[in-house]
Amino acid sequence: MSAGAVAVELGSARLRAIAAVPARHGIQVVRTLVSNVPADLDRSNDQAVGSWIGESLREAGFRRDKCMVALPREDAVLKRLTHPTSDRHELPDMTRLAMERDLPFSAEDAIIDFVILDSSESSTTVLAAALPGETLARTHRIMGAAGLSVQGVSLRACGAAAIADSIGDPDSDVIAIDLIPGDGIEFTFSRNGTARFSRAARIGESDEDEMVSAAIREAQRTWLSRQMDDDQAGIHAGVVLGPDGVVDRVAAKVGSLLKTPMELIDSHPRIDAGKHRLDRHWSLAGLLLAQQTSSDMIDFASPRQAPDPLAGRRKAAGYAVAGLLLVIFAIWTFGGMSINALQGKAYSLEAHQGRLRPEFLRYTRDNYRLGHLDLWSSAEVDWLAHLGHLDSLRPAAADLVLDEVSGSLQFDGVIRDRSKEWLAEWGLGLTLNGECRDRATADAFRERLVDNASYTTSSAGNDTGGGNRLPHGFTYRLISDIDNPIDAEAQTGGDP
Repeated sequence: MSAGAVAVELGSARLRAIAAVPARHGIQVVRTLVSNVPADLDRSNDQAVGSWIGESLREAGFRRDKCMVALPREDAVLKRLTHPTSDRHELPDMTRLAMERDLPFSAEDAIIDFVILDSSESSTTVLAAALPGETLARTHRIMGAAGLSVQGVSLRACGAAAIADSIGDPDSDVIAIDLIPGDGIEFTFSRNGTARFSRAARIGESDEDEMVSAAIREAQRTWLSRQMDDDQAGIHAGVVLGPDGVVDRVAAKVGSLLKTPMELIDSHPRIDAGKHRLDRHWSLAGLLLAQQTSSDMIDFASPRQAPDPLAGRRKAAGYAVAGLLLVIFAIWTFGGMSINALQGKAYSLEAHQGRLRPEFLRYTRDNYRLGHLDLWSSAEVDWLAHLGHLDSLRPAAADLVLDEVSGSLQFDGVIRDRSKEWLAEWGLGLTLNGECRDRATADAFRERLVDNASYTTSSAGNDTGGGNRLPHGFTYRLISDIDNPIDAEAQTGGDP
């Protein structure tokens, strides 16, 4: 993850996504998203699903980055295999042969990847994973319709294992329980940040009590399944990932059931979450962290392959052919050029430049003149707009009457400043003479003028009594550099 990356999981009920960038010790989260899948979305239409995902990500501020796609445990077949070899070049073919025997789908199109768990001088133990080829193809179609480039396709369990590694002991297993309401629950046993056993089950989200009961029931079944595993180690600790309000109850009950201390993750030493809550995104953040730190994990987009013994020879031959073609092309290019033709073209261009120079200078001069005239005509004031704006600030006519409104324009012409730029500075002044019912009304009107950003307001002396129509008289002076306060107010969405 040299730049930014996005991890995406489309569950049966919700779309979850997280965007992160590399940080000094891991990753920094910059965006998160949880969106309910529309009830009318046709899940069989890859283009429609991808378009909806892309639109949801764009509305949440996600960029069209490379993405890591997380798949649920139930989409893949997991099996731990021990091969009688320590040669890593032999592992891809041996793993494929062993996995193809018992797959519940077509082995011909299966995508098979593995991670090494243990090795000795005579054997190697791997965790192998198989995915239907159509599932991977559909993932590429959907992400392509969403405008994303698939960089990796892994299991959500691998992300949970990466998160659990922060509390793990090298000699013991750690259990990670990843609870996603509406999409299911996954139990992953890992060691040194690598998943070694995983089981998943679907649970609903009708209410918290039912989710907790279902989680405990599936934890018991998972524990019984693990007892049949021949690769058991002591469980050092456990972690529960999921929404607040449920995980604490699940952690307490599962910890009591397994007699194992269970932790709730609210931060990670290598993940800077900032202001973002990751209670529904920890496994996705774990996948991006594993990718950033180049940790071993299942990746169906780039499964491990046996080395090609002829690849080196083909690459060397390709380089030789490319180099030969480059030399031939250079000789042909430079040999076909004529120095006399190039000099003649240069002379022709110089002559053409000389003919165009007077026209260019005339255009430049006219452009400066027009700019200067524009500055002279820039001092234009919409007096009617100012009168209308003042009328909108005035109290009711029965309470306040403007006897006289006089205005003046201060404009000293176009001047040149120290930076040799032309400036046209101007301002306008308004004098308001009027009378009102009482002093409080005059003060309220003056307060409106002072609060309005279009004017700088001052009184022309003490307010007086004895108006012609109303008992209290006033005179206010206003200064402004706005030609149309109504337009300025419309542009700012409030008082200019």
